Amino acid sequence: MKRTLTLLVAAAMLLTLTAPAIAESTPRTTLNTAIVETYTTTDPFHISRSVDSTLASNLYETLY
Repeated sequence: MKRTLTLLVAAAMLLTLTAPAIAESTPRTTLNTAIVETYTTTDPFHISRSVDSTLASNLYETLY
């Protein structure tokens, strides 16, 4: 019984250590965000609300 428990714990630790390596092997190509309000514009000249500013900063940050 004790040996079986030891093997199960060792297997769980091994799976825990290999999980980040498996997750990093596939590159992420999408960004998911949750926006509670609807945004009105993505034009930086016409931004006046904080939700539009947050969206624009996340959108245009990768272009700089």
